[in-house]
Amino acid sequence: MQIQAAFRTDEIRRTAPTPQDEMRAGMSYFHETIWKGVPKFLRRVDTALKNIGINQRVPHNAPLIQFSSWMGGDCDGNPRVTPEVTRDVCLLARMMAANLYFSQIEDLMFELSMWHCSDELRARADELQLSSKRDAKHYIEFWKQIPPNEPYRVILGYVRDKLYHTHERARQLLANGFSDIPEETAFTNIEQVTTRLLPLFDAI
Repeated sequence: MQIQAAFRTDEIRRTAPTPQDEMRAGMSYFHETIWKGVPKFLRRVDTALKNIGINQRVPHNAPLIQFSSWMGGDCDGNPRVTPEVTRDVCLLARMMAANLYFSQIEDLMFELSMWHCSDELRARADELQLSSKRDAKHYIEFWKQIPPNEPYRVILGYVRDKLYHTHERARQLLANGFSDIPEETAFTNIEQVTTRLLPLFDAI
């Protein structure tokens, strides 16, 4: 079936791809290669270090691999790339990144059901528990308020909420140029994400 589809697919794209199209295609490769491949590589680095007697893991923020992209940013080489196009591409990237993290967070919510945790982690969970008093019916799983005896899920639920708002705010900005979702309810940089997740990583 796939071979037949390939033979019957036009070899020439009849409309020129936009920078936004390039971004969408590039992010599909990102998901299938970098998103899945880099964690495996870093685990292999940890194993290699352990094999030579170094029993410390590579720090999570060690810049072993860094990425950059020209998509939507080559204003000097592509006359169709305008400031508005660059803005759209950045919003698309933010939406896609939020989706990737959202999926991983939901997977962790299934796995991390434990009640036992450090005092610091429980204090963080209790603080978040008090600030969240509503059910979230737009979620398929864990849509009811998470009980306080599941501290990992409480924190992950908070991160999931912020990721959901991050995606929706970027989607609204992309579609309409404005959003009714306050910026403070969304993530605006990766440090805000890691600040919430690192205590879970350390506790585990």
